Amino acid sequence: MRSYERNLELAGAFIQLGGTAIAAAGETITAAGESEGTAGQGLIGAGNGTEAAGNALQAIALSENGTRVFSALGSWLQAAGNSTNAFASFVLLKGSREAGLRLDILGDSIQAVGAAIEAAAVDPSLFYADEIITGEYLVSFGAGVEAIGSWYLLQGKEQAGNSINAFGSYLQFTGVALISGALTKDYIREDVP
Repeated sequence: MRSYERNLELAGAFIQLGGTAIAAAGETITAAGESEGTAGQGLIGAGNGTEAAGNALQAIALSENGTRVFSALGSWLQAAGNSTNAFASFVLLKGSREAGLRLDILGDSIQAVGAAIEAAAVDPSLFYADEIITGEYLVSFGAGVEAIGSWYLLQGKEQAGNSINAFGSYLQFTGVALISGALTKDYIREDVP
């Protein structure tokens, strides 16, 4: 029988995957020419909020037995970063552009640090450790790229900033897909004698 923690970690990964897909769709709409206060920004906020929920579930799962402290820390930081990004989207939708972009840069930076900590803390003895590590670094790099994109937006460089943000969101989606796939394969592998 699988443990509660394993089920929770896998569920969190797939919730995070859904969130990255929603956020990437929003970034794509925005990069395609939608203005800041439209559907694209709403999807970005909803996606980041969904990612934060997935990260929190993973953090709870990783905190359960006390042996994966740094992995749990990384997940909590990612949850905090994604929550900050979701709030930044709300601030942007309310018309406070500079404050929203500064919050977005902060959230992306926190998320990048959290994913890097998680990558460094992956147990190398795990069967699919390389895929998980690669995925976490892609999430970290993608969040860093998004912080740069938001900085470009803060400088008034709309086209470049929106395109960079979209690219960063695709990197994050790819990373989370790798992580979710690796966790799923490991989950299935437990059933194979």
